[in-house]
Parts: sequence; structure tokens; C-alpha cells
Amino acid sequence: MHIPRLVLADERRSGMVPVSVLLAAALRERGYPLRLFAAGLDEVTLCLLRWACRQEVTLLEPFLAGGEKPLQLLFESAADPEALNLIVGPLATEREREDKLLLDRWTLRVAQCLNAPLLPVLNADSAAVLAARTAENLLGQLQEFDRIPKLGICFNAVLNPKEYQLLEIELGRRLPWIAVGYFPSSLGRELPPKEVLFTQEVSSPRFFSLRSAVAQLCAMEDEIFWSLVAAMSKLAPEWTSLAFEVEPLPAALSVAVLRHPALGLGGDNLERLLHRLGAWILEVRPGEAIPSEADALYVPHGAEQYIRGAVLNNSNLKRTLGQFVFGNKAFLMEGNCAALAGERIFERDGSEWTGFGIFPVQARYSGNGNLSGKEEAPLCRVEAQCVRNGPLLRSGERVRGYWSPNLVISGERERSGEWSVLDAKDRKELLTDSWSLKRGVITQLRIEPWNCIHEIRRWLAAM
Repeated sequence: MHIPRLVLADERRSGMVPVSVLLAAALRERGYPLRLFAAGLDEVTLCLLRWACRQEVTLLEPFLAGGEKPLQLLFESAADPEALNLIVGPLATEREREDKLLLDRWTLRVAQCLNAPLLPVLNADSAAVLAARTAENLLGQLQEFDRIPKLGICFNAVLNPKEYQLLEIELGRRLPWIAVGYFPSSLGRELPPKEVLFTQEVSSPRFFSLRSAVAQLCAMEDEIFWSLVAAMSKLAPEWTSLAFEVEPLPAALSVAVLRHPALGLGGDNLERLLHRLGAWILEVRPGEAIPSEADALYVPHGAEQYIRGAVLNNSNLKRTLGQFVFGNKAFLMEGNCAALAGERIFERDGSEWTGFGIFPVQARYSGNGNLSGKEEAPLCRVEAQCVRNGPLLRSGERVRGYWSPNLVISGERERSGEWSVLDAKDRKELLTDSWSLKRGVITQLRIEPWNCIHEIRRWLAAM
């Protein structure tokens, strides 16, 4: 089985749109069929990628998946053999010294696990000799990742064509890599504000700057070897199919999924699993009623403050949630959106919102919500162990996920949650999490469903 695949890993700059997002969008505009994946816990880039290419994105994260095989199974289930399966992730966000990157090893682990060719994109707004020396050091750093095909390299923020010619000559003296092309410095764009990124639709005029950058890149014929980028994906080794050792659901279930630009920041992983299990997906907007034929409801993790008004003021949705509870139907509200099901939400400025009141919990924000993340605590990889039987997990079972320390959801009494959440690094208990009512579950975690496939199936099948 052949699955064309390519890892596009770029050197990131704080506060700037990753050039890999612009390249993915330009490939789509030039007619290349894409299937998109994101590596690393960067919700802003995932949201930008989804916006730029107008399709949902699947998150590939080695720790969350819980091993190489689950990650490969997730990729195989979501990949399209007829498309360019593009995995976008950070190569580095800083440098150890001026000519040596501090590599993002999570992205490289994904490439290693999938045996996917790697196309690195280095910033080259310095002298050509320094940029070439950085590329040479990069090749040395990548030697330990022996399963990653290394074929070419690309450069970003190049000052002018003459500078790139010098860089190409210098690169040819040092490396066996093919120079795929360069991005001019004029393509640089600042990250849009959160109120734009998480509230505006694709056609919004407030995205004009980003759309113009994509159009500029798409029109470049001599700067980027487009056919070479696509050809690199086809040079990936043959894919050995994996057995999906889980039976389909006993009946075709319909699962309503809430959709909004501010939702799904953790990828469409659960929807991919639902499809593999034989369930139907019904897409619902925050202001709409949940279809009566829906057997289950999924409210994915997202920036809930940007949908809060539409959701909490939707009397039809509130009534439907009540019907789900009394009708013993399954529902899952995860990540920051779990706060909506509680009694109160306390904002950073001291203001207070009243939630649906289904669960006796409250949510409290901290930090200033800066999009660049400079003053917010980073997303935290965690493992949760069930300490009290619930509809999703039974006592002793575990699940991996991540959560934002900038929002804390707590019960009326200490340790009221059904899960004990442990830090992935030092195994220290951070908090208790997850509350349930009949077959309904809320959790502050954005859980990785491909790490608990059997548990997800058991929960949905318990009609």
C-alpha cells in the first residue's frame, strides 16, 4: 500500500504565521489534493492550517497516542492514498547558537514513526554562509533519526534572488540535499488576533492579509519547485497496513458534533475514530438545535469564550442536553468547553457567567489570554487514571491527553473528579478531573481517543 506523505517542518518565529501554513495553502490553490495533519501541541497553527486549507486537521502527537502503533493506526485511518498527506510541524522555535537549531523532537518522532520524508524550512535572513552552515549542522543533528528520508531543504525570509543564488552555491558545496526553493521576506505575516482567528469565517475580509500572502506564494513559478515538493511525498516507503482490532459499533450511531472556528483546536481525531467505528457525523452550529435522531453529542475542545454566548443562550441546546441526560444518551464535552456544562465560569477580569448547571463544577481563568502564549502557561501533556468507575473509564484504566493550565475546573468538594491527572514529566498529581451523569461525561482534558479505542467503543455501545 502506498501513501504519499511528507513532513513539512519549519523554523518558527514568535508572533508570526508559520510559512508552512502558507505553503500548504498555496499547494491547495495550485490544485494539489491535500490531507492535512499537524504535529506538536500548537493550537494556533492547527487553527490557521484548518482555515488556510479549508479542511479539518488531524493531530499526530506521539505521547498522546501512547506508542508507535496507535500513532500509525491513526495516520493510516485518516490518510488519503490519492492525496498528498502533509504533516505540518515545528522544526525549531529557537537556536542553541547562531548556526545550530534547538530541534523540536516531537515533530521528528512523528516523521520517524511514519517513515515520512522531511522537508525542513530554515530561516535565512542572514549571510548565505551562515544559513548554509546551519543547514550543514542540521544534517548532522538528523543522523540519529535514521528512518527519516532526507531529500531536500527550503529557506524562508530570503532577502532577494541574488542572496538565494549565493546560498544555493554555498549549499551545494556542503550538502547532498536538493534546494527546493525559497520564500521571500515579504511573505512574513503577523499572527491574527484571537478574536479574528476564532470568530471569523474563511471569507472574512479580516483575513485579507493572509489571503494575499497565499496568493503571492501561489503565483511564484521560479522561486519554488512545486512539482518537486509533491514528488518528495511519493518517495515515501511503502506503507504496511495495520489491523484495526476493534469491532464496529453494534448499530450505526449518529453523533452530533458542534462546529465553530473556535472549536476543534485539538484536531478531528475523535471524528476519525467515530468514522472508523461506523458512526455517522452530524455537524451542528452553536445556534442550531441538536437533531432529534442524534444518538450522542460531542462538543470538542476549543476557545469556549468565543462561543459561550451563542451556546449558553441557545435554549434548544440546553433542552437537548437535558433530554440526553434523561434519555440516557452519551455526550462528551471536553477541554475548555467542559466549563459550559458547569454552574459558573469566572473570567480573567472578574466577570461571571452562568453555565448550563448540569454538573456541580465551576471554571476559573487565569492569565491574560495572549495569543502568542508569552504570558500563558504552555499546554501540558498529562495522563489520567480513573479512580472511580464512570461511563467512559473504569477504575484503574488510563487515558492520555493535554490540558491548558490557564483554566481550572473544580468541583464543590476537593477531589470530586473521577480521574487523577498526572504530569507526563514527573508523574506528579496535578488535579482530579472528569465528572459524569448517567452516560454524559465532561473532562478538562482534550483526551486522545486513539489511546483508548476500546473504552470509547464500550461507552458508545452501552445503549
